[in-house]
Amino acid sequence: LEITINGINDFKVNAEIGNDRNWTSSLPALTLGKLATGTTYEVWGKATDNAGNISESRIAKLNVDKTPPVVKFSDSVKNQAEQGINGVKDIIGTVNESNTPKSLEFFYTLQDPSTASQPENNSGTPAGWTKIGDTVTSSQQIYNWTVSGFDFTEKSSVLTKTDGTAKIYILPVAVDEAGNCNAYTKNNSGEISWNLKPGDVDQWLEFNVDASLDRPLITFSD
Repeated sequence: LEITINGINDFKVNAEIGNDRNWTSSLPALTLGKLATGTTYEVWGKATDNAGNISESRIAKLNVDKTPPVVKFSDSVKNQAEQGINGVKDIIGTVNESNTPKSLEFFYTLQDPSTASQPENNSGTPAGWTKIGDTVTSSQQIYNWTVSGFDFTEKSSVLTKTDGTAKIYILPVAVDEAGNCNAYTKNNSGEISWNLKPGDVDQWLEFNVDASLDRPLITFSD
């Protein structure tokens, strides 16, 4: 059984046929790299028996997706992060994914990610970051996500700071069904390389925590 893909002239492999007449084949990483994202390819099979008879038919379609999900914090959250925040707050945002999102995780750190010396961890957790809550797998909860009741005061240790201020960084990590991720790339060997510097879209977000924001104000009357 010979497997071919339309539009990929140099791709041709022989499938392995078992005793039960079921066949298996694999797509080399080099061939995957030649497939264009957003394109549908037809997979064809040509079977030849011992007598030389040939039968050819389309056996599958490949929908190629190499575009990672786009994760964004809401404008209100970004404003709070810049102007100052304290106490227990919800963090909300969205994920834009043209196909199906698979998972969404959240992490925090007190170290500025842009100066981190060890940004990679092949276990799937960025070095120096702490996971927040459970992994989200519901697509609807991924598209419009919420981290409920995050305690900025406790997690940032702001009350231990002499000036009453601290910084904390929040990182959402979204993965789609094709394995694309907003925060890392994965090579053909499965090794993860994290991209922890903000670009044109949100990666991590810096929050300015200020312990004085929720202090009561006492005044004396005349």
